[in-house]
Amino acid sequence: MKLPLPVLVTLVSASFATITCGQSATTIPVGAVTLTIAAGTGTSKVRSLVSAPLLGSASIQGRQSGRIASVGASTLSSTGAAWLPGGLSIPSAPFIIRLTSGLAEGRTFLISSQSANSADTVTVDSGDASFVNLNSLGIVANAQNGDTFSIHPCDTLSSLLGDPVSTGVQGGPTASASDTVVISNTFGIAQTFYFNSNLARWTRQTLGNPDASNFPIRPDSGILYLRLGNSPITLLLIGEVPTTDRVALVKSSGVTYLTNPWPVVQNLNSFGIQNIAGWLSGGSAAFADVVTIGNSNYFYDGTAWRRQTLGSPIANPQIEVGSSLMINKKGVSNSVTLINQILPYSLN
Repeated sequence: MKLPLPVLVTLVSASFATITCGQSATTIPVGAVTLTIAAGTGTSKVRSLVSAPLLGSASIQGRQSGRIASVGASTLSSTGAAWLPGGLSIPSAPFIIRLTSGLAEGRTFLISSQSANSADTVTVDSGDASFVNLNSLGIVANAQNGDTFSIHPCDTLSSLLGDPVSTGVQGGPTASASDTVVISNTFGIAQTFYFNSNLARWTRQTLGNPDASNFPIRPDSGILYLRLGNSPITLLLIGEVPTTDRVALVKSSGVTYLTNPWPVVQNLNSFGIQNIAGWLSGGSAAFADVVTIGNSNYFYDGTAWRRQTLGSPIANPQIEVGSSLMINKKGVSNSVTLINQILPYSLN
């Protein structure tokens, strides 16, 4: 969650400097991630691939974590949760529910704002429900020893990226005259947003300029930011470090924006993208699936990653904290596949 700079400096002076792969912690660490969005030229846009991987700390009425007591096709219940009915389903303040144990550990779902939560039951967003029947995930549902969950607030376009006054986002009357943000929705369809200066709000680039201020940006959402403004934007985010493995979705064909979900630097080889079912390897980028990190493209030859440049040298680039990468798969299927990402540090 984004907080004003003076508050952040006071709360998290150590940031994540002491958390590295292989280290242990006895409590859930909280700290900051700095997102840097590169400056544009004022006349042309410059690309940054960023993300907001930290988990917000829930301040809600009722249980913030617990056990799954029952599961439906699109619902999860926890006996005695004592949630405020509708309190987890407010469009301007969305929440996610993350499964933290069992066969479905690492799966994250947006809580629906259309179907209001009850005192003990949440419904997942219709986009999530269209991809998976929760009954098919092997979730153990029992009030005493069922699989566990946690609930976290979810950022929106307005809460994360602010406005021209608060963060320096460049707005304009049209998308071409503004910074633009590209985010893939649950269906894998990329949508473009910009801050409309005439309407004084975030809008989606489509007919009618619908209000997008409350569009949820999940911690597992990759963000393509195209900056027109001629100065960089720096955002400081505060939140909980993820404590479980993560399961993410990758489109079987076309572009997926995938985050580095951890507050530690990763490298491309250990990220495990080449292990996705159906990953296409090849002797050149023309015949292989391609990953974009920063301004460079990489392909997997079946043994090692190579940079798409003269000579195709072997490469293992870093994926920085608060960044995302772009995957372009050459498949023809409209389905999605899963990537299992193992927690790269110990919290025992």
